[in-house]
Amino acid sequence: MKNHTTSESQHASMQGDTAPFDLLTRRKAAIALVGGLAVLTTGISLGSATPPQPETVRLGGVVRDMISAHSDFGVAGESGHTAALVSQNLGDSMVPVFTGVGLEVWQEWYDLDGHPIAPYGDAGFIGGHFDVDVYDAETDKEEYHKHQYDDAYDVTYIDLVNDARLLLGDIVGSGYANPLRLEFVNAHNGGGGVFDFEAGGTTIHGQTSLGFETTFNPAELVALRVQFYSLGDLRGTSPGTSQSDVSERDGAFSIRMWDTVSNELVYELATYHHVKNGVAIEENFTVDGMVGEDSCGDPIADVGGAFGGA
Repeated sequence: MKNHTTSESQHASMQGDTAPFDLLTRRKAAIALVGGLAVLTTGISLGSATPPQPETVRLGGVVRDMISAHSDFGVAGESGHTAALVSQNLGDSMVPVFTGVGLEVWQEWYDLDGHPIAPYGDAGFIGGHFDVDVYDAETDKEEYHKHQYDDAYDVTYIDLVNDARLLLGDIVGSGYANPLRLEFVNAHNGGGGVFDFEAGGTTIHGQTSLGFETTFNPAELVALRVQFYSLGDLRGTSPGTSQSDVSERDGAFSIRMWDTVSNELVYELATYHHVKNGVAIEENFTVDGMVGEDSCGDPIADVGGAFGGA
């Protein structure tokens, strides 16, 4: 095959004196003769024309629904309007999860233009929150307490290996001398969730409600994470009640670790749905001004049409 080249002066003569061919365009519009066929390379300068857009954009997805006669749709509360009854996350079997709690709506919320808006939205679980306590012995004195853990960090799980706030590395780090026996306590109050554990080449994925017990070497621990799916499946209690009940934590879901040589409890994490006087969330929200307290006794402030801290 012969190579064919065209000089810049020949390009100019082909375009004519009155329509000079731009040098950059000439370079981008090189013609390659391949196998006897002329192929125009891409990259020709055609200005800033926008490529045609499709008339329809199709997005795939799954819509899950439940029949109106389902028991989860029964009227609850005095107002008959309860919001945030379904978890933001699908369950382990990829179906909606009924949380068992919610916000009883007494007055509609509106934006600045008068349009109705969702009555409640917050980080973590909607319609409430869970607290976390960490202990380094069988004691009523916690080493760490986080009020509204899920709201503060916008999570619906606890990750003991990767979240330094949970103090596992400080209390029983990789240099801990003896193997540890790990057990889920009050597993039935584990938020209807799942857990992932990995240590020493062993990987386990299971449901919290079935419980879990194992022995591991702290230096080999790679993963210990619990994903909660339903706030309503966590034990409803208060910090003072859970902390003072050393043996049972008032039913709070707990991850406990014992030294296999001394048989002493060396680490415990307890988590629970924080309620006040048996009530998960306050009612009677209004559109404007300071109103009431949340379930932890903190004031709730909301201003109509503005993103608030409720």
